[in-house]
This record gives sequence, C-alpha cells and structure tokens, in this order.
Amino acid sequence: MAAFGADVSAVVSAAGLTDPILVGHSMGADVILEAARLMQGRVRGLVWVDQYKQLSMFMSEARVQERIAPFRARFTETTRTFIQRTFSSRSDSSLIERVAAHISSAPESMALAVLEATWNHGRSVPGLLAELDLPVVAINAEHPSTDIPSMKKQGVEVLLCQMSGTSLC
Repeated sequence: MAAFGADVSAVVSAAGLTDPILVGHSMGADVILEAARLMQGRVRGLVWVDQYKQLSMFMSEARVQERIAPFRARFTETTRTFIQRTFSSRSDSSLIERVAAHISSAPESMALAVLEATWNHGRSVPGLLAELDLPVVAINAEHPSTDIPSMKKQGVEVLLCQMSGTSLC
C-alpha cells in the first residue's frame, strides 16, 4: 500500500495539485490513506467508494492467510468467483464477465500480494485516520452490513446509495 500511495503522491506533486481531495474505490481507499500520509497537510479530504463497511473489527494475519489460501490453490477460478460475488444481481452480466476475466488474468504473484496487503491493511486504518485528522466520506452501496456507528466513531461520514437501473445514488 505504501508503494501505491507513493505513486499517487508523485502524480499529485507532478501535476502541481494543491489541496486535493483524493478518491479511492475498493483497494484504492487504502491507497489514498497512504498517499495522504505521505502528503500530510496537503490533502483536503478523502472519499472512499465501496471499501469499508465497518471500522471496529479487522482480520488477523492468520485469518488473512486462511482467506487467501483458496486463491493460492486455484487462482483463476477463485478470483472469478470472488469478483462475480462483488456485483449486485442487477448488474449487467457482460460487465461482470469483463471485470472477472480481466482481474483473474492478472499475474498471480502480483495479484496475491496485493490482495494480501489489502486485507492486512485494514488493521492500520483507525490509526491512520487518527494521524491524518482529515474529513473522510465513505460512499457505500446500500446494504444492511454497513455499520454506520463504527464508521462515525472513527470520524468517517457514510453515504449509502441505492442501485436503481444502471446508476448508483
């Protein structure tokens, strides 16, 4: 995550941006936390899109290893299934197939390292949020699993969006 965050920081600096609001979808939410840490005092706020649904319990290293084991055993099949399950039943099937095919064709060693880093990064989020002291908005698909009180306790404002047709919110 630190390397991805450094990439974002480098782009922001190269573009001469001052006071940016960083937006990250899924793993990108962790990436922008790391970028904001590197750019302390130069980021206005963060917007997370569909990454954290709660900020009170995180996977242990042992749980991360247990969860990643099926990906190590059968990378392509497990990845395709995992990606397909992240979509709503109302999502366009050709879009689901395109995304699943793309992600499952990633270089396995790189994809596994990124997945493991993402699942492990959650444990550091409360500390990073306290360190950064930035406004953070989480935009999540409306789902009963979003624990708004745990998010607010960490200073994260939550916006729940309902899928309607082909648009979100």
